[in-house]
Amino acid sequence: MPGTPPNTRRGLLKQSLLFGVEKQRQSVVIGPAESFIGTAMTAHEFGGIYRKRRYPKRPLMGPTLEKTLPKLPALWENSVKK
Repeated sequence: MPGTPPNTRRGLLKQSLLFGVEKQRQSVVIGPAESFIGTAMTAHEFGGIYRKRRYPKRPLMGPTLEKTLPKLPALWENSVKK
């Protein structure tokens, strides 16, 4: 349901959220690790078939990015040092 956290049976989604920092490029990547979630998250985010079941589009990371995008510069300011 839009506006509510995703339901996970084993709590793997929360455990799978990782980030990577590239200091030289001054960039950060945040998202679920495929090693924890596999391709199931893709089916949820964009809709599609996973294990012979069709999943409706239930975006999580995209809307989160859109909502927090204006706040990101202030959140990350001075957090990545050379």
